[in-house]
Amino acid sequence: FRFPNNLFLSKYFISIAVLVIFCTSCAKTKPSSETTTATLKYDSISIWLKKSQKPTTTKEERLKLQFKAFDFAKNLSNDSLKANKFSALSYSQNFITDSSLFRKINDRAISTNKKINDSSALGTAYWDLGYFLKNKFVKDSAFYYFSEAKDIFDAIGDTSNSGEMYLHMASIQMEIKDYVGSEANTIKAIENFKITNNDGRLFRCYNLLGILLGDLGEYEKSLVYYNEALYYLKKEKNSELGEATITNNIGIIYQNSKQYLNAIENFEKALSNLATTKLYNKDTFGIHSLFTKAIDIKQKENDIASLASSYYSLAEFNIYKKDIISALNNAIKALDLSIESNNTERLLETYILLAKLDIEKAPNYFLKFTKLNDSLQR
Repeated sequence: FRFPNNLFLSKYFISIAVLVIFCTSCAKTKPSSETTTATLKYDSISIWLKKSQKPTTTKEERLKLQFKAFDFAKNLSNDSLKANKFSALSYSQNFITDSSLFRKINDRAISTNKKINDSSALGTAYWDLGYFLKNKFVKDSAFYYFSEAKDIFDAIGDTSNSGEMYLHMASIQMEIKDYVGSEANTIKAIENFKITNNDGRLFRCYNLLGILLGDLGEYEKSLVYYNEALYYLKKEKNSELGEATITNNIGIIYQNSKQYLNAIENFEKALSNLATTKLYNKDTFGIHSLFTKAIDIKQKENDIASLASSYYSLAEFNIYKKDIISALNNAIKALDLSIESNNTERLLETYILLAKLDIEKAPNYFLKFTKLNDSLQR
């Protein structure tokens, strides 16, 4: 649940729009035939990428499309265009899935960008290679290329991407238990991300420091870092899953420091938050189990207010699964628990949910909703 490696994924959750990166001239002149042809070829690469992502495309067809893209880029005569295409393909590891082909493309991206002295693109090509090797569990080589990329980004004053490399390096160091080195590089990453005001990356940095200090048994410092991570995370949109992760991590710290009641409180929050977030993301695998575990914990602790929220979320899950009878039963449980715990916010939401589930009683639920809502406005 600690997810220190999520930072490696973010760079490659990219859309097809990534492939709309190509060199254009600043001068308003008629494009040469080479540029026009290259643009058409580049459009072909975009089309092949789209086709490769279709569920009906076989593995063999997907591989053919990848080699087509490689051959098109290879046969360009303009060095800048060629460097740009190889850079785009190297970046798109969701398209280039053949390992040996990726190495060829990445080698070309590195060599062509060296030839045209494009430092930024060269740094990114090293970054691509580091990412590739990290996923192949070749950690020492991955660290080396992240470091190479970092040096380039530092030299050209690219503070944001330099911070990314420090964070990648710190994550690898944590995995191999080089805690001192990991902490040092994470702090350097934080310095960079504070300059660029990157709240998402600051969240990941402080989460990583929380993990590091927790592994070292420095639980109080770990909690400080986790709370700092939450501070930055809450500035981001759609932070529910991240909050579930941090809450779970805090629970682990309390558990390891034998503060079991605090641990239980955080674990139950994490379970409910994770289940609800998965539901909103339409990822239903294992959701029912998460809800039932959370409910079981809350029942043992007699946490009535939280139980109301869990039964409400479980009712939403039942609706998603088109199990209206179970949804109605769980919504009624949420209603009773909301009343018992005087949880007016949840009670208002439950009245609306029940009005949708029980058409015959809908007017009564709407009336109760209106009365309660009006009383809170006074």
